[in-house]
Amino acid sequence: DYADVLYFAFRHAMGRKTFAPELVVKSIIKNWAIFEKFERDVFVAEIQREVVCGGYGSIAQWLQWKKILRLAKVDDETVEVLEIKVITNERRKANENTAH
Repeated sequence: DYADVLYFAFRHAMGRKTFAPELVVKSIIKNWAIFEKFERDVFVAEIQREVVCGGYGSIAQWLQWKKILRLAKVDDETVEVLEIKVITNERRKANENTAH
């Protein structure tokens, strides 16, 4: 069904530094009501995992993924911790790039 297609699109867009995350997030938000709670929880868990692993893409993509966390009503403290992790990852990447 369409929820499955959007989930696969979500997984494909995760980590991409393209316009794909923005398009996928817009579609997920527009169709949020079609997802069961457990499916919404999967989106949240996947985003959290990718942030911890550094696979979220970049700051621009993080801002898109954060919209899903807000829609899923993830608490502010959790979102803040994830955002700090993203900023730390981005600073590390920038430092590695300037070191070369």
